[in-house]
Amino acid sequence: TDTPRNAAAGVYRREILRAAGQGRNRVLVDLGCGPATLIQRHAAGFRRAVGVDFADPVIALARRRCARVPNAELLCADVARAGDLLPRTADVLACMNVITSASARKREALGRALAQVAKPGAQLLLVVPSLESMQHVHHCSLARDYESEAPPRSGLISRSGDLQKFWSEAELLTVLQRWGFGLKSLHKVRVPWRDEGVVPADFRGLPGPWDWLAVAKRARG
Repeated sequence: TDTPRNAAAGVYRREILRAAGQGRNRVLVDLGCGPATLIQRHAAGFRRAVGVDFADPVIALARRRCARVPNAELLCADVARAGDLLPRTADVLACMNVITSASARKREALGRALAQVAKPGAQLLLVVPSLESMQHVHHCSLARDYESEAPPRSGLISRSGDLQKFWSEAELLTVLQRWGFGLKSLHKVRVPWRDEGVVPADFRGLPGPWDWLAVAKRARG
């Protein structure tokens, strides 16, 4: 997880700090931790801070960055198997732009991993690409005389040559419930226009695209 870049980052930080303030005997887990920015910044508020990423070079970088963070643990593993490594471990669980696979089976495996790693009552901070944002980009592009195809209802969209899953608000709510989480709030994490392959100056004055930040709670049952 790399932390969000705009006002929604305030929500992200506030939720983590709120959880940290509930007592030091708590565990932060970041699935798909990347270079461990989140752990580096917030591990001090927790008894234990664990990051998981599948890429050896990324975990090597994360370990160097967290060399002076005594309670940090960085694991190189498939995030979909994190439930085997960290069952019922997380009081706070972060996962940013990891559940993007074009494979429904892979997405479900990642969702199950979230449920397995979270303790009952744990807080989940989940960031995923937004299908509504791509629809917004499409309409804005047409208004600015760009060629643009409407995004498919499936949410499977090619980005940089890779097919990725973009989530609608309704679909996100449905899968969270299926994975055992109740949605508490949903926020827009604004991303730069340049990320959509357009000239930002051509879209000046228009609301920018976004990812979804879902704040959810693991069921206690």
